[in-house]
Amino acid sequence: MIRTTIVAAFLVLTAAVPACAEDAPPPCTRDGAPVSADYLQAARDIMITTKASDRMTMLVDALLPQLMEMVRNSDNTVSPEVLDEMRAALREEIVKSIPGLLDMQACLYVHHFTKDDLEAMLAFYRSPIGVKVLAEMPGIMQEGMGLGQAWGQRAGMAAMQHVLEKYRKGELKT
Repeated sequence: MIRTTIVAAFLVLTAAVPACAEDAPPPCTRDGAPVSADYLQAARDIMITTKASDRMTMLVDALLPQLMEMVRNSDNTVSPEVLDEMRAALREEIVKSIPGLLDMQACLYVHHFTKDDLEAMLAFYRSPIGVKVLAEMPGIMQEGMGLGQAWGQRAGMAAMQHVLEKYRKGELKT
């Protein structure tokens, strides 16, 4: 049972995790043509300037405890030692894969923005207000996660009440 639980947890997580850094991303193109190195570097500079890697690591660190709680709830025979090892292994592999993901995201920026757009974005992020936006973003994200969790719980409870009411009225069968 414990092996099944561990495998299921890894599958759930990896379904939402990008390809590993070892996987070669497709060549970065715009309108079917390869982009110049400086164009791609402008997109990568946005990833660096916005500290995308740090934000992704923060997100992983916020989600892993929830995943481990799901594993523990689905199989209470999983020992704390196994959960700790699973959490550490997942974190290590995900964090290791972030640079590859950022390269793929840089290509997305190239697909959606011109080089001039990227340079304007960089100018913004390097401006005093851009620096402030970037400094405030982790706190806003953390507060937003709390708001989202509370919102989700309220919506879930309302949905459950709705279904229970239909069940009580005989509109639903088991």
